Parts: sequence; C-alpha cells; structure tokens
Amino acid sequence: MSDGFDAAVELQITVPAAPVEGALAQLAAVAARGQDTPVGVPLLSVGLDASAGLSLPGIVAAAEHFGGSVTIDVHLDKRGTFLGGFLGVTGPDVHGPSAVTLALTPPLPGGGRIEKAGERLYRGAIGVDLGVVVVAGFASLDAGDPLSIAAVLSGTFRPPIQLSFGFTLVGVGGAIGINRRIDRAGLAAGLSSGELQGLLFPADPVGQAARVLPALDRSFPVSAGDFFAGPMLKLGWGTPTIMSATLAFIVGTDGVVIVGMLRMGLPCEDAPFALFTVTVLGVIDASGVSLDGSLVNSRIGPVTLDGDARFRLTSGPGGTMALSIGGFHPAFTPPPGMGGMRRLSAELSPLPFASMRLEGYAALTTDSAQLGGAVFLRADLAAASVDGQASFDAIILFSPFHFRADFRASLSLTVCGTRVAGVGITADFSGPGHWELNGSLTVEILWWDVDVDLHLAWGDPLPALPPATEDPVALVAQQLGLRENWSVAADEAMQRMVVVGDSIPGAAPPMSPLGTLRAVQSAAPLAHELARIGGRPLVAHVTVDVTGAGVAGPVTAGFPRGLFDDLTESDALGSGDMLIAKAGIEIGAGERLVVDPTPKVLDFEDAVLRPGGDAGGASFERLMRALVPRADEEFVHLVAAGAAARRRDVLESAAQAPRFVVTEVLDG
Repeated sequence: MSDGFDAAVELQITVPAAPVEGALAQLAAVAARGQDTPVGVPLLSVGLDASAGLSLPGIVAAAEHFGGSVTIDVHLDKRGTFLGGFLGVTGPDVHGPSAVTLALTPPLPGGGRIEKAGERLYRGAIGVDLGVVVVAGFASLDAGDPLSIAAVLSGTFRPPIQLSFGFTLVGVGGAIGINRRIDRAGLAAGLSSGELQGLLFPADPVGQAARVLPALDRSFPVSAGDFFAGPMLKLGWGTPTIMSATLAFIVGTDGVVIVGMLRMGLPCEDAPFALFTVTVLGVIDASGVSLDGSLVNSRIGPVTLDGDARFRLTSGPGGTMALSIGGFHPAFTPPPGMGGMRRLSAELSPLPFASMRLEGYAALTTDSAQLGGAVFLRADLAAASVDGQASFDAIILFSPFHFRADFRASLSLTVCGTRVAGVGITADFSGPGHWELNGSLTVEILWWDVDVDLHLAWGDPLPALPPATEDPVALVAQQLGLRENWSVAADEAMQRMVVVGDSIPGAAPPMSPLGTLRAVQSAAPLAHELARIGGRPLVAHVTVDVTGAGVAGPVTAGFPRGLFDDLTESDALGSGDMLIAKAGIEIGAGERLVVDPTPKVLDFEDAVLRPGGDAGGASFERLMRALVPRADEEFVHLVAAGAAARRRDVLESAAQAPRFVVTEVLDG
C-alpha cells in the first residue's frame, strides 16, 4: 500500500418482511393503550459499515467494520416527526470498529491488533522486533463482573543464548490470569487443532491473532475467584537449531498444567525436509496425572503426519491407568477423557490421481494390550476409480488370558458413478487353547455376487490355572512389616512443629507426638473380597483387612482388577477402570505415650527474632504478651518437639538451645 488513506464503505438497506402485519399489530397496541404511548412500525433500516486504512512512513493502520444505522418508523398515531407525524426516525445507533490493526515498519518492525469480541470482551495481540529480542503477546480482557484478564507474553532471543552441550536458550515468557480458570477441555481441543502452537512463542502473533485469540478464551474462561500463573521456556539444540522444546508450567487454583511443544526439523528447523511438531498437555491435580500429545503440521517430504497420544493415571471412583498412541481397539470402551483420538497416520499422494493413507494405533491398559493398523488406497481416472483398503485390529486380554485379531480387506471398481466389481475378505482369529478362525470371501461383478464362508475350530480350552499357594494375609502382613511402607502423615499436627537446624538428629522426617503414621501396601486390596491373588485363583474367596486400636482411617489406592477379581471378556473390554480399594491405614488415634514428659507452665508472647543480638546471639522485639498461662494436655505432648518449649531466656543463648528426641509416640 502506498502512503495515503483508503476506505471501503458498504451501505445496507433493510425492509421489514411484513409491514402490513406490523401496522395491524400497532393499531391493536394503540387501541389497548389508549394512545398514551407513542409506538412505531419499522418501515426502513439504513446501515453504514465502513473499513478504513491509513499508511504513513513507518506505520500502517487499519480499522475494520465501524459505522451506524438509522431506522424509519411509521406512526399511525401521528406521533412521529415527519409527514404530519406519520413518520419517525430512530437512531442513529453508532458502533465503533470491531478491530484495529497497527503495523510498524523498520527500523522497529512489529505491530498489534485489538478487537472487540463481545459486549465487554476485548482481545489483542502484539509483536515487536527489538533486534536482540522479539516480543510477542496475547491478551483477553473481560470488563464484566468480575473484571478478568488472561495474558501470555514471550520474548525470543536473536541469536539464541548459548548454553552447554549444544543447547541454547531460545526464549522466555509467562502466562497469567485473574478471575480466570484453566479449562482442560478447551486446552485439549486447542491441542488437537494446533491452536496451542500459536500461543507459545509465535512467529507472527498479529497474523495468527484471529485464530489464536478465541482459543485463549476457550482455554482460560472467566471464573470468579480463580487465577493462574506460570513461566514459559523455549530451549533449542544444534546450530542452526535442529530441535526445540517449549514448556509452560501453569499453576492454577485446582492443579498444575504443563503445556509444551517439541519441534524437530531435519536437516535444520529453518529449512526442513522432515518436520515433526508434537504439542503436549499435562495435568497434575488431586485426581492424578494426565498427559495428552498431538502430532500437528508434521511431514517427511511430501508425506504428512498426524495423530494423538494420551496417558492417564488417576484415582477416585473412576481411577484408571491407560496409555494410547492413536486410539483403542474398536470393541474397547475408552477411559474418560481418551475418546475421539486421531489415529497415528501418514498420507501420501505420489500422483495427482492417486493417494494412499496409513493409520495405526497401540494401547496399554491395566487389563489389555491393543494394536491395529489400516491402509487406504484410491486412484481416480475421471470416468473410473479404484478404491481399496485393508485393516487389522488385535487385542490381548491379560486375565483371563485371551486374544482376538480381526482382518478386513476390500477392493472395488467404479465406472461412471456405478460400482461394477468388487472383492471383500474378512477374517477373525482368536485363542489360545481353543482356537477359532472365521472368515468370508465376497466377489461382486455387476449384479452377480458370490459369498464363501469359512469356519475352523480346534484345540481345547486352556486348563485352569492352579490355585495360588500364597496366603493373602501373610503377603499383606509381610508388606506392612517393611519399613519403607511406613511414613509420617503430613497433617495439621506436623504444621505445628518447628525444627531448628539439626535439633532432632537422625529423624527424617520428624514426627509430632500428635501426628499419625501411614502404612501403604500393594500386595492385595484390603476390605475387598479376593477371588485371585497375583492373577491366580484362590481356593476360596478371602477378605483381608487391618484393624485395631489407634487406627485413624483408611488409605485408598488403585489395583489392577484382573489380578484380584474374576473378569469376563466383556469386563476386560470396559473402560479399564482400576479397582479403587483400601490399601493401608493411618495410625494415631489411640493413647499416646510420651517418654519423660516435662510439665511446665509457660506464658505465650509474640516476638520477632532478629539475628545479630548481644554477643552474636539472637535479639527479640516483643510485640504482645499474653496474660493467661497455658498448661493443658496438648501442651504436654507438644513440649517434646514444639516451639512452645523454647523459652525466651533459652533461645537468647544458642549454647543453651535444647535438643529433644521423641523415642516413642505410640502405645504398642
């Protein structure tokens, strides 16, 4: 665009579809109201929509879609302003531009874009080249109630900062949101579509704004009281860069989210023959760990690649463990959050009239392993076309051990839109022990079809596994006897302790006399009827539990169902949920035994401990002194390890600092 001003104006004229019906309705309204209120029937609406651009040395600006509208009304009650009161004018209703774009030219290239996306929603993007660093950012401001904002800002170094072993620091950045929450569904959708790629260190933020800014609002919607924040980092390897990794660690009110992108280009990222781009979304919260990955905008020469990968390790009622690259077996019900995955695929079109597509998947759950693939061929020669495909799906069930493999293939010829010939093959193979092979062959030529079926079966079912020789009670007792299965529960009592330096030698971690111990074992689920142990059947069903004085509560964990329950094939083809059951106990509710209790009556005070006091010791600044002494049972328990026992006259002298060792905290 040369220096100057240009504009585009659009005039819109709208005539109501049914003015007669409107006039009749207006007459009825006038009669009902007794002509107390002037009413009008829209006769004509005239709107003006304009876009304008301005080009000056060093700057180019544009405003999109601004203008106004005027409506002409008919007033049968003669309360208008024209033609004896029969006509009236409503408006003008003026609206500002929906988007404003600004571009800067060298020596400071860059630009920005701000758009109005709703009644009180404003979004924008900025990108500025400062020479040694390229700044890019996206932001969304909702001026409603509550006022909220989400922003992502990054800086890319040019050239990258050299680190050790060939690694480089390409860029740093961060994300922040106030009255915004992290929406996992929105992030997952942006991951599969590739929109998240534009949020992380974009090359052209203004050019990508129209696509990326809606994804920013979907990923971080308005939510009163929520917030998120986190840093972003981009690393590279090789000079020029061959591989780069971008990671954003976002901490929100309900968990931690990891958003990343791995990009590898061969022979280099700037001019790649082969390019692999993987976007990653990880979530860590109270329910467990989830990890999603997508292959986007990837290719090897003319061959394009795409697909999804996901991992779930969650607890709770629907807890599961599953890993999938490209999806699951068609007969398997995917776990929550793992449906709709794209197959790992490669597409090749070697000739203008021919194409080939390859697909595959592999999955692992607590009760099964799955594998499959497909190939699709097509040749289109104007009047005739040939279509062919072949696929296989296999699943292995661990308990009871069983596998099934399905094979499908077909080839067809179409002439002038009519299918004239085709052949199809299907085969199902299952085992072991009792083996079965079922298949069919279908040949089609015009109106003539031939079907051939095949059924073969041989062998006997696998013999039942011998009963388990292990005693579930002994296994659980052995696990509970291991020191590494015991830990100190981080509860409220732990927060009352103050440990100074090595005041409790050898205690890692220390335990409050009011605290609890936690024991967790994985030999068998507790308080659950066991049909198997380690996958082998028990002679009789057994239920194992741990009870006794001082048990404060259960500890739950996930167990593979097939190792402890009798599962049918339909059970194993379910969503792969883990068995969530009692795995241990917490102890600390019984009588406590304190060795050598030290009863004292102390008064409490608030003080500030400042280093560098008299004789190199600690100095105190008293803030408030309590008048009521305290000597209760809780203080007796806390005195062995708590800060209450450290009196002012003792703390002022480092040499007199007491050392307490809790030798026993439980009675038996």
